[in-house]
Amino acid sequence: MASNCNLHTPPIETQTPTRRIMERSDGPATVLAIGTAVPPNVFLQKDYPDFYFGITDSNHQTELKHKFKRMCK
Repeated sequence: MASNCNLHTPPIETQTPTRRIMERSDGPATVLAIGTAVPPNVFLQKDYPDFYFGITDSNHQTELKHKFKRMCK
């Protein structure tokens, strides 16, 4: 018959607590991050209507451009 108790572990009352010693730094922490926050092919939302109407050669549709600007706020 299988038993659920482990015979090799002493009872909890007799176990000696062990402290884990952690390494600590003496100075401030430094984080190194490499990357770009805004890649060159990304446009801010407020600038996108001007970009879009410029590349589609639709600057003459001023009413639609103003509506699009309101949607991009």
